[in-house]
Amino acid sequence: FSRFVEFVKIDATDRLENLADIPGLCVRKGNEILFSEYAKKPSGERIVMPDYEFFKSGLEDQPELLDRYFQPADMMGNWFALDPRFKQTHRRPNTAQVPTTKGCTARCTFCQRSTKGYRLADINDLERHLIDIIGKYDVGYIDVLDENFGSRRDHARQFADLMKKYDLLWTATGVRCTNVNRADVEYFKSSGCCSLKFGVESGSQLILDIMEKNFTTEDVERALTACWDNDIYSPLALMVGMPGEGDDTIRETGEWVGEMAYKLGIHPDSMRYALFYALPFPGTPLYEHCVQHNLIGQDLEQEEEYLISLAAAGTNKWCYLNVNGADTADILSWDYRVLWQARKTFSILSNQTPPTPTQFAIDWMGRDDLGEKASLKRSLTRNGVLSLYALEGISRWLFSRRIIQSLPGWSGHLFIKMFFFSAVLVYTWAKRFTGKEVFALYKDRPRPKQFIRPNKSEKRLKRSLRASVADARVNLNSSAQENRAKLLEGVAG
Repeated sequence: FSRFVEFVKIDATDRLENLADIPGLCVRKGNEILFSEYAKKPSGERIVMPDYEFFKSGLEDQPELLDRYFQPADMMGNWFALDPRFKQTHRRPNTAQVPTTKGCTARCTFCQRSTKGYRLADINDLERHLIDIIGKYDVGYIDVLDENFGSRRDHARQFADLMKKYDLLWTATGVRCTNVNRADVEYFKSSGCCSLKFGVESGSQLILDIMEKNFTTEDVERALTACWDNDIYSPLALMVGMPGEGDDTIRETGEWVGEMAYKLGIHPDSMRYALFYALPFPGTPLYEHCVQHNLIGQDLEQEEEYLISLAAAGTNKWCYLNVNGADTADILSWDYRVLWQARKTFSILSNQTPPTPTQFAIDWMGRDDLGEKASLKRSLTRNGVLSLYALEGISRWLFSRRIIQSLPGWSGHLFIKMFFFSAVLVYTWAKRFTGKEVFALYKDRPRPKQFIRPNKSEKRLKRSLRASVADARVNLNSSAQENRAKLLEGVAG
């Protein structure tokens, strides 16, 4: 905030070079980039709680719009509804979003960092904010906004104590699996926690290493089972399409999902996990990888065009920038092949020993997650491919048939890949025939060279995509190139 004040105080007649001296501010001067350094975390920084009265002052003659900041808990799907305490009649109906920390201790190679460091909100500030919003806005539920909740165990437990003190139910959807152990989960549950969501990303250790997640699939399994054993809703969030993704890693992810579904005791279809496609954000190794392979333009005009398009981009296969170099048929089938393999693995394990689902798992199976359905519909609508929804539905139904599930692994994956690709190809041709351009089969985007996978015997950080892009950097011949290199590298380095 102090840097922003410094910026607005600068006279409009000052030179661009003076603006560029402000840490964290990048200035374009013709075809040259002026950039001094990233802003550093201010000493004594205090995380400010949301001021809804201030928000209300900007709504002019529509103060009722303030209600949109407080979503009714019964519209949030399974995040609260699977907990028996959700049905208690004394609970206030609304959910408020609250930050308890800022920043992240991790450096995932696909995730953007704006500043270094991890900061904790003052517990007294949090308590005063809770007291203010509970009665004023009828709040009975808290959605924690953190991207790395629980990295400081003592602070996370102090927050949980506040939740218990004011009888609030809560969820945190930005948690690293190594941040919490079984004792933490039990503590959170007794303090009103209904759900936790971990950034799982992949069931393949190779991909986790390329992402620089710095944990193993066993670490994720321990965190998930600790939640499930304590009746805490914890769905899976996965990502495909990183450099290095291939048939083997897709199969590994599908097998891992099937194993987790079996441990929970419900079919993979009923888990309703989320699966995203990798999306390059500025200041990440994934973005720099794309620049190095000409997927994102080398000149400022082309890069600006990509950044503008990023504002409306989705994390689905229809918006995917082929950072992997795979064939179109592979890209289009990755999500279905993960699900098909999960179903097959679950079936094999269930035939050996039928699972016995707990009442919590049965309740999970019996509810529709309204939030996930709404998110999918918005995503398809936003990207102009709503008409593909029917094709996706038909394919999902077909690939779940017993005769398809009985196919051997290699032939099942091949059938799904070729069937869905052929269906999309026919769809695309039909649209073009009617004069509509819907999907270009990624032919409008360059295709990078095959990514060289890291050796398993190498040290952990050498297996990261960060190491690969660092090795590919070229010598810098001017200050403009050095400044652009700083921006590409990002604040996390």
